[in-house]
Amino acid sequence: MIRQLTIIAALCFSLLVTDAYAQSPEFGVKGGLNIATLNTDVVDFDSRTGFMLGGFARIPAGPLSIQPELIYTQKGAELDFSFDFFGESFSETFTYEIDYLEVPVLARLDFPSGNFIPAIYAGPAFAFKINETVSVSGIDDEDIAESEDEVKDFDIGLALGGGFDFAVGTGNKFVVDVRYTLGLTDIFEEDASDFDDDFDDDFFDDLGGNSDNAQNGAFTISVGFVF
Repeated sequence: MIRQLTIIAALCFSLLVTDAYAQSPEFGVKGGLNIATLNTDVVDFDSRTGFMLGGFARIPAGPLSIQPELIYTQKGAELDFSFDFFGESFSETFTYEIDYLEVPVLARLDFPSGNFIPAIYAGPAFAFKINETVSVSGIDDEDIAESEDEVKDFDIGLALGGGFDFAVGTGNKFVVDVRYTLGLTDIFEEDASDFDDDFDDDFFDDLGGNSDNAQNGAFTISVGFVF
């Protein structure tokens, strides 16, 4: 799957660049809100709310364009978790904070209508982990946070979405974007998670030990500006 997406992205890029030599590329910035979670068959995670911020370019070829992006995005998930420890019951909230530098490469189709330009797009999103923190709360109202190394350094997903541009001057546009990025790889290392060394539960080992069972998922809404 990863190889196929990479080949498709390369072919789309080469075809569009061939027809784009007469058209000037566009550049923009954007920021927005992420509602992220982990998709797994082991446990139902709650969402983590974060933000994203970055820039993008558009290489046009008529109604089609390639839109590479470079964005900082906060993903991860939360989980309410109960366990018994030395005969006492505890309830906690685990928060996986997994932050990435993400590089989507999107094929974009515009539907121009005057100053209002709707669009749809799809393409692979290559993500490089830059931060991973596990926060634990719920014991005597104390918070515990520590850095972990259970999540793989690289992830790949499929971004699907749409939005619209609104022209406000020569070459300038406001941008609204809504997308869902579906992770395609298991994010946990095979030997990840030894939480049950401290807590009497083994589902974290299941997450780390089984393949293809924990993928990122993120719904994103953002606004931006094209210069």
